[in-house]
Amino acid sequence: MRVATNEVPRELADHTSFTTRSTGRLSIPDIAVGVAGLAAWILLFTAGALISSEPYRELLGGSKPLELWKMIQYGTVVFSSYTVTNVAMLCCLSSLLGGIYRGSTHLEREGAANTPSIVDVRLLPYLIQGFVIFLLIISGLFLLGDDPFQNLTQSKYLRLAGTASLFSFVAGYKPRVFYKWLQRFDEADPSRGSRSK
Repeated sequence: MRVATNEVPRELADHTSFTTRSTGRLSIPDIAVGVAGLAAWILLFTAGALISSEPYRELLGGSKPLELWKMIQYGTVVFSSYTVTNVAMLCCLSSLLGGIYRGSTHLEREGAANTPSIVDVRLLPYLIQGFVIFLLIISGLFLLGDDPFQNLTQSKYLRLAGTASLFSFVAGYKPRVFYKWLQRFDEADPSRGSRSK
């Protein structure tokens, strides 16, 4: 006589959610964008952590005229390593990666064949979602001081970029979290109370 227990069979216990995650549910464009986005995130994070944009910004803003290819070169370095633009791009990429990861883990449970590509349908919304999270984080930073990016050390950058990327990734993976954040801001809107008067 077998006694019923709550123990999970060993073969099922080893079958965790991580073993069921596969890129087989994604289309080829989704996989390509995911790999390219991850590589771009790593490159941007490395540039933001290691390259100081200040000397290049001074050269671009100086009185000495620069050749066109020098301006493009310095502008690219500034755009990719300056904290504000760097973190904005990291947020956009993280949101997109979160959406692609969501698609690889549980693609709507309707079957991959009938589900449109993430890149075809949701590429732009994920990028905009990441940018909105960047705006929310930046607005909070400006409330803490007049110039939160002055004397920004490498450790502060790592925390800022890591936190912003994490929030963006979570919002891409679970869009409901992003909607709840937006609802909280909508509920805190002081103009809503004045309209009802």
